[in-house]
Amino acid sequence: MYKTNNSQSETDNRNAQAIRTCILGIIVNLILFAIKITAGLISGSISVITDSVNSLSDSASGVLNLFGFRLSGKPADEAHPFGHARIEYIITLVISCIIMVIGIEFLVNSVERILTPKVMVFSWAAVFLLFVSIFVKIFLFIFYRRKARLTKSSSLRAAAFDSLSDSFITFVAMLSLLLFRIFNLQIDGYMGVIVSIGVIYTGYSLAKDAVTPIIGSPSDINTIESIREILMSDPKLLGVHDIIVHDYGPYRQMASAHVEFDSQISLLSAHQASDHLEKRVLVELNIPITLHMDPIVIGDSFTDSVYQFIVDQFKSMNLNLSTHDFRLQENKNSVDVEFDYEADSKSVLTEDELRIILKQSLESRFSKTFNLNIHYDQNYFSACKE
Repeated sequence: MYKTNNSQSETDNRNAQAIRTCILGIIVNLILFAIKITAGLISGSISVITDSVNSLSDSASGVLNLFGFRLSGKPADEAHPFGHARIEYIITLVISCIIMVIGIEFLVNSVERILTPKVMVFSWAAVFLLFVSIFVKIFLFIFYRRKARLTKSSSLRAAAFDSLSDSFITFVAMLSLLLFRIFNLQIDGYMGVIVSIGVIYTGYSLAKDAVTPIIGSPSDINTIESIREILMSDPKLLGVHDIIVHDYGPYRQMASAHVEFDSQISLLSAHQASDHLEKRVLVELNIPITLHMDPIVIGDSFTDSVYQFIVDQFKSMNLNLSTHDFRLQENKNSVDVEFDYEADSKSVLTEDELRIILKQSLESRFSKTFNLNIHYDQNYFSACKE
């Protein structure tokens, strides 16, 4: 079962902060809904009414977030050994769908308003109410963003940028009233279309942000480097590669990595070193990690010369490649060479093309038959081969 000494206390503290943030957001958005619907009814503006319902949906989103944080804060159990933190992503996805449905509905209403215009009534009181709403939304943006950074919450971060986009949407609605007052332009329906598209886009952005971690997003480079730094602090290690961090939600991560040891070191010594490093990563980063030990042959003149020749070949071909898991086995009539390599995005050679080039070069240099088994180690899942 997924457990750490302090992960649950951190989760409880994080969720307590997030729940208080959600409650405040619900109250503020309900007040904004009341303000905007009043302004919309006074003016008869479809764009303002659309914006008011968007604030009501933000309150509903806050309720769902509140529900989500309570569920995601539950500790791991037998049925869910990695905890429940990903519920937060699911709640965010549900919220985004609701927002997009609301946006589409009001887009239809706005188009109908364009086709059959209705008389608007200008009111400075309505403009003032919308002006106040803009500043309140900017305050919510700053507040949500600060809390999102403290809690590492994707849903609060989404709420922050939703509030920022809402402030723009409210400004557009207010602008339609001012243009009607100053130039007698009846463009409320068009402004409603703009507001509706903004609402739909906000929902789409939230959905995209929620789906990415559920499917699987790239590991955070800072976390990767922190793990690498801890592992390489042991002088017994010759190298580290294939660091993978699995995200099961905030404060719910697990990792794995390959660590290289001198093949002459005892298995017991390598295991003790790996066990010590696993505990350090857990204590310092709160990330359980599993280490795979790779034996590396060093001090063998033929192995070293073949390895160095391959590295020099990479340089001569201007290939920005790095290798790991290098293994060499001399047989009676041939030499087996196996390694994984990493390439930057500019590399154009396939595995087969690189294998043919290296095989020809090695056989020409060492006058032996070489069998090469090389694998392009991508920074995403590529273990399954057709």
